[in-house]
Amino acid sequence: MTLDLSDNQLHGEIPNWIWEVGDGFLCFLNLSHNQFSHLQEPYEFRDHHYLDQHSNMLRGEIPVPPRTAVFVDMSSNKFSFPLSANIGYSLTSAVFFSLAKNKIVGTIPPSLCNATRLQILDLSNNRLHGRIPSCLFEITIGVLNLRRNNLIGDVPYTFPVGCGLETLDLSWNALHEKVPKSLIRCTELGVLNLCNNDLKDNFPCWLKNLTGLRVLVLSNNKFHGNISCLGDSITWPNNCQHCF
Repeated sequence: MTLDLSDNQLHGEIPNWIWEVGDGFLCFLNLSHNQFSHLQEPYEFRDHHYLDQHSNMLRGEIPVPPRTAVFVDMSSNKFSFPLSANIGYSLTSAVFFSLAKNKIVGTIPPSLCNATRLQILDLSNNRLHGRIPSCLFEITIGVLNLRRNNLIGDVPYTFPVGCGLETLDLSWNALHEKVPKSLIRCTELGVLNLCNNDLKDNFPCWLKNLTGLRVLVLSNNKFHGNISCLGDSITWPNNCQHCF
């Protein structure tokens, strides 16, 4: 069953009876672009596949999705609690998960690495701190957006052979050290944004080998050296629209 109440002026709590619509067979629920403030408790998710609650005013603890969920969007709300340490175990079916544009604190839980079907993970524009779990780069994710947080440490060196990343945005954090050369294994990478960090390295000429690269942003770091990349016969991809 499908229930779409998006783009209205509904407000207050999301009533707990809504999860029982269709005798618990509510596969598709869209409550986006309203003014809901919280979920009525106690609530119990059923076997929902599509949960869209983005662009509301939801606050408090972040609901843990049901394990059946394939699409979960809770972006553009007012959540300010940390992510549940075990949230990744509830995302084993998910291909899309977004909590962008909230005020979430705490660290990125390593349990997210159990969400091995994820294609898009967007935790951008929050207040997350600590290091990026290296195992996040070992799952077959296509888009990873951690932009505008307070993440520290280095960019993990664990990009695997067959890395499927197409977009990687780690900009506006406090990452340091070097750009890991294992990134060259991400042959599908089209967008790489590392601007506004504290990366210190020779200019990474080897990125020219990523022939699908369309957008490369390295501004506001501490790269140094010559960018002519002398001695390297490979030129920058012709389709790179925004480089450096």
